[in-house]
Amino acid sequence: MNAKTLTKRIIASVVSVMLVLSCFILPTVFVSAAEETTVNIHYLRDDGAYADWDVWAWADGLEGASYAFTDSGDANGAVATITITEATPSLGFIVRKSDWSAKDPDGDRSVDLSSVVSGTVDVYCVAGSELDDYTVNYDKAVAGLKIKTAKAASKTSVEYKSSEAYLKRMKELLNIPNEVEKDVGGLKSLISIIRQEGNNYVITNDNFKKMTLLIYRIKANVPVIIMGETGCGKTALITKLNQLLNNGKITVQIVNIHPGINDKSLCEIMDEKDKKAREQKDEELWLFFDEINTCKSLSLLTEIFINRTYYGKKISDNIRLIGACNPYRKRKGDKEKCGLSFPDDKDNDLVYLVEPLPQSLLYYVFSFGSIDEEDEKKIYL
Repeated sequence: MNAKTLTKRIIASVVSVMLVLSCFILPTVFVSAAEETTVNIHYLRDDGAYADWDVWAWADGLEGASYAFTDSGDANGAVATITITEATPSLGFIVRKSDWSAKDPDGDRSVDLSSVVSGTVDVYCVAGSELDDYTVNYDKAVAGLKIKTAKAASKTSVEYKSSEAYLKRMKELLNIPNEVEKDVGGLKSLISIIRQEGNNYVITNDNFKKMTLLIYRIKANVPVIIMGETGCGKTALITKLNQLLNNGKITVQIVNIHPGINDKSLCEIMDEKDKKAREQKDEELWLFFDEINTCKSLSLLTEIFINRTYYGKKISDNIRLIGACNPYRKRKGDKEKCGLSFPDDKDNDLVYLVEPLPQSLLYYVFSFGSIDEEDEKKIYL
């Protein structure tokens, strides 16, 4: 083992210890119930007679209350405003005469709020319409996860209510120049970055910790290999973290590794990416090698990640190396056989068709983890 490799392993070990300690030093973050949500019920009558009408509304499982129409000055008719401060999966409502002598229509309507954490939901109803003939508009609503319960684990615990609070903490920890909620000059707000391109990425306790710990490794130029199940959000997390650090711009290049990749094709990919990095030497280029353990070129990938060379050719200093892999794990219990199979085909015993990672790469593996069954029951979308 040469001195350069030994130094990198020592750095990786020190950073790993720091990451473990930071889990105890940094305050534990919990997500609380949804923030305030406003539901506006718009009711349009051709005759303009709203004086005797109001809305009877109730949150799921709770008692109802009446809400008066307070505005009839726009093209959508009168408006009854309902403010919701507790998490609820739905809101039921009836447009009625205040003495219950009539309903319009005769039946209960409902607004799905299962994925709304804050903001405004507009509901549009027209007098005389069928029971299911109404429109719900979520353009002004903020979607995300709702937590049924939240509690502090210790005196150092901090309770946060929304993505904005996590972003504020992340801004402080990572010295991000962008403001959380407003654009300043040419800098976008962090909240607009996580919601740009139509994607409403929600910052939770789990991905807040992962982003914070991963960036320490990336900034220290220590290789990162994320191990986790397929579809658990590894690529999305790395992409969004990259955007948060680059004013919304994506500077991560995804390299999809598969069984058809060999040393020659991998070198061609590296030539292309290295050339691009040298042309943009003032900007970090993140190379994200997805599913690195699905090909036979693990020796070359090991050289890339540890020595920062490929066949002896040095990689540009502004390239940051990140990888993702699936677990090398055998199936449990009986399994169904499908397609062609052979009695001595040991690969059929694996959950994923992957190669074992070389020992030298195991030092850089970051476990992405997964939600256990009990935690999953506590969270609903």
